[in-house]
Amino acid sequence: MDEAHIDAPFLRLLPITAAYYNQYETVKAEILRRLEDTAAPEEGRTFIAACLADQVCGLPIPDAVGMEDAEEPEWARSLPPVSFLPYQIFAENTEVLYVCIWFQRDRVLALFQQTPFGQKLMEQFEDVRDAQAAEALAKQLLDGQLHPKGFPMEALKVLPEAVYVQWDYAVRSKDKDLPPLWSTPVELHGEAVTAEKLEELLTLFSTGRVERLEWSWTCAFPVDEPPMDYEPRRSLVLMKSGGRYICLYFDDFCAESYALLEKPEIYGQDKHVPQAVPFRQSRLFPNVLHRSFFTIRRHLEEIFSQVSWPNNVKPMAGRIWSYAVNVDHGRVKYNLDKQLLLSSCT
Repeated sequence: MDEAHIDAPFLRLLPITAAYYNQYETVKAEILRRLEDTAAPEEGRTFIAACLADQVCGLPIPDAVGMEDAEEPEWARSLPPVSFLPYQIFAENTEVLYVCIWFQRDRVLALFQQTPFGQKLMEQFEDVRDAQAAEALAKQLLDGQLHPKGFPMEALKVLPEAVYVQWDYAVRSKDKDLPPLWSTPVELHGEAVTAEKLEELLTLFSTGRVERLEWSWTCAFPVDEPPMDYEPRRSLVLMKSGGRYICLYFDDFCAESYALLEKPEIYGQDKHVPQAVPFRQSRLFPNVLHRSFFTIRRHLEEIFSQVSWPNNVKPMAGRIWSYAVNVDHGRVKYNLDKQLLLSSCT
């Protein structure tokens, strides 16, 4: 390690630096000393140094190479000590960070999502034999996560019975590639609702041309409640407003509304109680407001599977939903909240 930082900044070389297991304390002490010259907060330097030293000290002790697992196949025992280190490829956008890790001695490639609280396993592949194959597969997986193609319409087992569209006229009026507004229906019913049409509308929403997209299924009122003067429905609603996106689910049978969490992997970890912020005519918690459509898009397969049938969307169902507005405030309050959320600002 002493030679590694002669010609380049020390911290910049750490990701490609390796040391033996039994050098952990020495490496940690050196990193801690170097952190004194950085902006790292003093109270956190020991923890940072320990994490970095743990990443650096991945090589087995020389005399122990080949002795750790007597059951290893011959091809694994012939690999150099550096094969104990994972081969990692990262990819990120403004919302998420993914990493593919190839474990050469196990011939396993794993895709993880990095969160503030650790790595979440997404997929794992066996028998990935060489670095070239691992790199090609890793790039394919990472590209699929950050730039998904199309929409998972096959997960929507039951098509909605009605579709309602509210155009973003400011955006759409400038788009010369689309047909005139008067030639495009804003409601679809029955046989006019097809998977192809739904995918087309999702594309228009994802590119900003649609302000609100609602998919609706009929349901019923509870038998112990008096009849209402409207038809009960289940509705999946995608909306954008004020530079934020939201995915809502309304269930008239239960008189409950739910919102898709922007970052469900960290939901509940922050003990700070957030303050509701304005959205359209209502108020919502910041953790259900999405800065881009991407964080909604990555959960569509699970969402479509859930909304295909009644009673599948509940608080934390699939660990992606939370209550939208209020909990257990009755049907009158639910109807008011629904009206305010779906109404445009004036």
